[in-house]
Amino acid sequence: MRTGDDHGGFSGAAGDDADRDPVPDAALTATSVPRGLAEIAVPPLNTMKGIGLKVLSAFIFCAMLALVKIAGERVPIGQILFARNFFGLIPVVVMVAYLGSMRSILRTKRPFGHMKRAIVGTASMALWFAALQRLALPDATAITYASPLIMVAFAAVFLVEKVRIYR
Repeated sequence: MRTGDDHGGFSGAAGDDADRDPVPDAALTATSVPRGLAEIAVPPLNTMKGIGLKVLSAFIFCAMLALVKIAGERVPIGQILFARNFFGLIPVVVMVAYLGSMRSILRTKRPFGHMKRAIVGTASMALWFAALQRLALPDATAITYASPLIMVAFAAVFLVEKVRIYR
């Protein structure tokens, strides 16, 4: 049971950590938003909605992989890449227009950083779509879900980051 006390902690039996939420109530308030983002309200947690959205995103992602694999038999990778990014841009533009940020969307202090990120992202997507043509769909999906583990290993080797046991 989740009840907050005056110090942002939890009440309940001492030592009963299994039922406790790891995020204190104080961390879920709008006052914990970093400076500069204070106008963004922190929504209350809705676990079932979050689980549902995550499951839906997994289904949509797998459907996209299947469509890329099917289309890749007849259509060049470059055209698939263009179509995926073009149709992916439509909801982004709609959302930005809805939020009223169309004038400031292209303003940046780091244009070359954005260009590097776009090049790396496009190359990554092109290589991923090319790999899909050479792998079975279940293998490709398994590799996708293993990528966070692979990234931790690469961070330890290439960036010399400290990777502790809990990672």
